[in-house]
Amino acid sequence: MKNALRIAAILLAVVILLTGCTHKNVVDKEPLDVCFTPAHTWNTVVPVPMGKHILPMPRTYYYADRWEVLYLITYDDGSTAKRWTEVDQNTYEQARIALERK
Repeated sequence: MKNALRIAAILLAVVILLTGCTHKNVVDKEPLDVCFTPAHTWNTVVPVPMGKHILPMPRTYYYADRWEVLYLITYDDGSTAKRWTEVDQNTYEQARIALERK
């Protein structure tokens, strides 16, 4: 019986917390800045345990091209927010051209 009351209390608390989450609709997105990070690699040595010994194993990490746009987002309730968003190359180019026209 105690467990059932605990579970009920927890579920009630979760429901109360989640009712405060409201969804805001985006009205406008205006680009403020763009950032391009070219593809690159990062080389490192990772220690790998082999029995009583630790062997250094080289590792290479590859990072692809990355296009990001900083948007000023306006919501339907009038509030605004700034957010970096990773986008594809075409969206990046459109935002860059729009910024150059300003």
